[in-house]
Amino acid sequence: MRFFRILSAVVASAIISTSSRATDVCSYSVSTASGVLCSLHAGATVCLPASAATGGCDVPLRCYGGVGFLCAARLTPKRGPDKACPFASTRPVGLRCVRQPVRVASTATPTASPPPTPTAHTAPEQAALSFDAQAAIAANGDYPPADPKAVCGADDRRFLAELTQGSPLDYKVPLRLADIKASPSNVMVSGHASNVSLGGGDFPFDHTFGSDFNMDVRLDVPYTDAAQRRGVVQGDLHVELAEGQFPHAERAPGPALGQEWEEMSRQSRQGIYERFVPDDGAPVLVMGHWVVDCGHLDFQTELHPITFLANARVTGAKTVVDAFYNPYRETQLYNFDPSKALAFDDPTRSDAASSGPFPLMLIINVLRLQNAGPPLYPSIDHLESWAMLEPNRAAPVTWRVCAPAGSSGTRLDVKYHWVKRPGVAIDVTLDEASSCALVQVSVVGETVAPPAPRVCVAPWEFLNEVAGEEAGIPDLDLQAQLGTFVPAQFKSRLDPDPILNCYDPLDGPALEGMPSGHVVDIRDDILLPFYGTISVELAGADPDR
Repeated sequence: MRFFRILSAVVASAIISTSSRATDVCSYSVSTASGVLCSLHAGATVCLPASAATGGCDVPLRCYGGVGFLCAARLTPKRGPDKACPFASTRPVGLRCVRQPVRVASTATPTASPPPTPTAHTAPEQAALSFDAQAAIAANGDYPPADPKAVCGADDRRFLAELTQGSPLDYKVPLRLADIKASPSNVMVSGHASNVSLGGGDFPFDHTFGSDFNMDVRLDVPYTDAAQRRGVVQGDLHVELAEGQFPHAERAPGPALGQEWEEMSRQSRQGIYERFVPDDGAPVLVMGHWVVDCGHLDFQTELHPITFLANARVTGAKTVVDAFYNPYRETQLYNFDPSKALAFDDPTRSDAASSGPFPLMLIINVLRLQNAGPPLYPSIDHLESWAMLEPNRAAPVTWRVCAPAGSSGTRLDVKYHWVKRPGVAIDVTLDEASSCALVQVSVVGETVAPPAPRVCVAPWEFLNEVAGEEAGIPDLDLQAQLGTFVPAQFKSRLDPDPILNCYDPLDGPALEGMPSGHVVDIRDDILLPFYGTISVELAGADPDR
């Protein structure tokens, strides 16, 4: 159906009047439009010749009719009379436009007039949730072919597998998630959710907030080139985010030391505010880092991690959207100094002398077990890993939440409840003509607060399981593999379970079940830049409805 709407609009725009004519023309703004395959939409500018049926250029019109389509529209005077139609205006085809009826005042003794009856309006056929498509397309830029050899470093092997096959010193794939364009490369898409799940495994060292939430997005047309396999556009787009980075119910912090990573991850799946996890089939907006997953041989593109996620549902006559912004990204780089993991404003933390990707850092840490590490970090008595986080600082473009298509009412009713950090701005603007609310978010003024550091333990037995799954090697004994590179006098240093940095889930106060007003809670004790809910409906004349 969308194709025919576009086709109708193209046909209509093809006959825009751009040359001078003998008959004067009038310009109008479309205030409402509805029907089947109707080429008009609210806010468009149309151009009509002045006639006895339409009257002067200062008279509101009603338009009806259609051949092969049905259309009903109300037009508000805009300008004229002119000798030619203005640029980018449309001359409707197949419609009959006439003056709206005007009541003639009675010559009898005037009496008090009743208040005017509000005019009912029907929400047009349109997406319930969408980005400003033009702005999103411009912000995304192009989608170059994500060739795995160029992006990951190889197309015949996967991340981590090569460390246990052949010489680990000859690794080609340094990162599990490799940026396709210069980092940070946030891409925005819209579509519908599918295959939604909460995971339970994952490689601990680059999952400091626990295992990942997984979802595929059936992409809307402007964004389909973002989904690729081995550089070829195809299928849905996979998106992921650590479960601990979803909004959670408030809780006590976990232990500073000693909790097993698997238990930390299990707890991160508990207490998630479920409203932020999309249902299968739900309309979604996603912004995230556009990467290739170098840990799988199909080398699919992903948005991983998600930076911004919104999902919509229709409840009665309301469209309800729940949205949040994730403050952090794993850099895929590690440092020998644990204090550097959260040193967001320290440019020296990524120096080659003290940091690097996982394969390189693992090799150097094995040398450090033998007192043969770099001068500043020569020795350790157990394996350790300190993954560095970085803050997300890009905001999504304006997004729209629209009343359910076909619903009717006399006014647009918008309610919301946001919880946000100081410095985050959320502006909601009503667009009565389209039955939508426009939401603009800015994080420019926010100071990103780091999470409280914790140290978790990754038992060897568990590491063997998840590393084997990550590398595609059944029955992997990672401890034994590493032991082949450690002389006998230092092998005991491989006995302790490795340790790594980890963090509590991101939590905050609960929202209203359904927003009842215009509520904004500013909290400097939360880490999420913002989360919240917004509802949009066409309501009756009673503002208290």
